[in-house]
Amino acid sequence: YAYLATGFGIVVLDMQQNIIENTYILDFKVNATAIYNNKVYAATERGIYFAELDKNLMDKKSWQNLSGHYFTELMVFDNILFGNNTRASLFVLNEKNKTFDATDFKLINAWQITDGMMMAANSQNIYIFKNANEWNTIKQNNALQDIDYKNGVFWGASGYEGLKPYRINSDNQMEAVGEAIIPNSPVRDYANFINFAGNRLLVVGGN
Repeated sequence: YAYLATGFGIVVLDMQQNIIENTYILDFKVNATAIYNNKVYAATERGIYFAELDKNLMDKKSWQNLSGHYFTELMVFDNILFGNNTRASLFVLNEKNKTFDATDFKLINAWQITDGMMMAANSQNIYIFKNANEWNTIKQNNALQDIDYKNGVFWGASGYEGLKPYRINSDNQMEAVGEAIIPNSPVRDYANFINFAGNRLLVVGGN
C-alpha cells in the first residue's frame, strides 16, 4: 500500500490492484506520511499525528497528536523514524519520550534514501549515512533541491539550473562530471524533485 499525503488527510492506494483502498479525512493538510512500528505517522500543518494500523483510521478519534513539530517530510531509515524541517534540522523520533529530538544536521533542503543509504544535503554539505550513527560529510556549494544516486553517480536537481551529475573527488568534494541537463519543456524547465524508478530517473518541477 501507498499512503498519500493530501490537503485534507490521507489516501491509501492498493499498488497491486491500482485502486483507492481507503481515505482518511482529517480536515487539515498532511505534508507527509510514514509507516513505523505498526503505526502510521502524519506530518501535518498542526503537528505530528499517529494512529495504530489495526484501528479504524477513518474514525478521527483513532488519531493522536504526538507533538507540535512542523515537518515537510518523514522517512524511515535504519529502523528509525526521521522528520525534516527545512528551516531547522533533521529530527529523530524518541519513542520513549514520545517526541522528536533535533539532530545536528541543519537546514536540510535535499533528502533521499536510496541504495541502502540516506543522503541529506544543505548548501554546504552532503551527509551520506551508512546507518543512523555512521556518516560521511562531503563538501559542496550547490543549491540542490533534491538528490539521488545510481551506479556511482550523484544526481542533483537544481531548479532552473537543471539536472546535474556529480562524483566525489579525491578531496572529498562533489565534482560535476557532465553538463547540466535542462529539458525543453513547453511550460518551464525546472528540476525540483527526482527519483530513480529502475534505471529511469524521473524529474518533475515544483516548489
